[in-house]
Amino acid sequence: MSPTRPEREGRRSDAGFTLVEALVALAILAGAIAVLQSMVGGGARALRAAREEGRALSIAQARLAAFGVEGEIQEGATQGTEGDVQWRIEARPYPGVPDAGTPPRLPAWWLTVQVTWAGDSQAAPRQLTLTTLKLAGAGR
Repeated sequence: MSPTRPEREGRRSDAGFTLVEALVALAILAGAIAVLQSMVGGGARALRAAREEGRALSIAQARLAAFGVEGEIQEGATQGTEGDVQWRIEARPYPGVPDAGTPPRLPAWWLTVQVTWAGDSQAAPRQLTLTTLKLAGAGR
């Protein structure tokens, strides 16, 4: 036998070990990519949900601000839609009773606006509710 034979066997085992190392590194890299992809996807969903909620909040605030300015406040409910967002405002008189001898006060109303939108297609519709007390005729 020639003296080069043991060297060849040593090289083969080194080459095999390098291949195993490369396969393990690829498996770790694939796992890290999968984790990063799910994190980015979750972040995108959260960003979309926050954007939708911000839009719904803006619509609710605008509806409350406009209610009573566009016409007299009357007891009952009013509803409408803006794009894919549905809103409903309910007005109830505020039951405050003035003390005897106090001057007459402006009528006050409890206003509750409820905004509903589809949200994620796999989840139930999302909803936001705001309630405020508004004086009627304060700016007139």
